[in-house]
Amino acid sequence: VRGRGRGGAAGGVERRGDWLDEPAGVLVVRLGGAANAEIGGGWITWTLVDDDAPPSVAFTTAASSVTEGQPAPTLIGVTLLDAQGQPTVSGKSIDVALTIGGTADPVADVTGLPVGALQFAPGEGLLELALAAVDDSAVEGEETLELTLTTPGNATLGTPSVHVLTLVDDDVDPGIGEDFNRCGPDLPEGWELVDPAGIG
Repeated sequence: VRGRGRGGAAGGVERRGDWLDEPAGVLVVRLGGAANAEIGGGWITWTLVDDDAPPSVAFTTAASSVTEGQPAPTLIGVTLLDAQGQPTVSGKSIDVALTIGGTADPVADVTGLPVGALQFAPGEGLLELALAAVDDSAVEGEETLELTLTTPGNATLGTPSVHVLTLVDDDVDPGIGEDFNRCGPDLPEGWELVDPAGIG
């Protein structure tokens, strides 16, 4: 705060710059302890306006995989990035919606999916989704789960905003032809194996 004489006073506040996107602040100064003078209107209020750009939100990787029955889930990171693409945090709460697509059933095939939007608390820069494939006995082959970040609040969308999780099936199809071959030698004499589907 700077002052001047000759019947008046001028105040000035200089806010130090930082890189953190944060809400506007308020600085209130109360005048007191005057000597040889009376204080009139002894409050001064400054609004500190933030000029930092909001961070972007993105996945840490674009793809990963998880196998049925693997002992630990697969971790998928969602991070905040600054203008240079480096990890950062924000002074504001950030939420981002997550849409789900792909060939896998998000209810029957996967566990660990969040309910509702992802939320970063102020000062938090990384969230991790711990996803596991349901270990069933169905022979399904590989399936995919496509996760897409959309409509972030207090942030922009970064890259990658889509993550594809491949679910690896651990069940083996014994094969119809193998069953036919196994049964054939045990047929009684005079019997003939008929393959109506024409696939034997």
